[in-house]
Amino acid sequence: MPQCNRIEAKVLPAHINSIKLLQKLHVVFENTLREYDENNRQFNNLHMYARLKAN
Repeated sequence: MPQCNRIEAKVLPAHINSIKLLQKLHVVFENTLREYDENNRQFNNLHMYARLKAN
């Protein structure tokens, strides 16, 4: 059975409480995905977080 090596989360920068939760869970900020998500005909940046099995 395959094992999970990486967990990812994409979060809008304005969602401060979600970011605080990810940091509490030791999920690491990796990058900003510029104009990645389209919502209401407007493109939004997303913050990419990840946690690896090795960490």
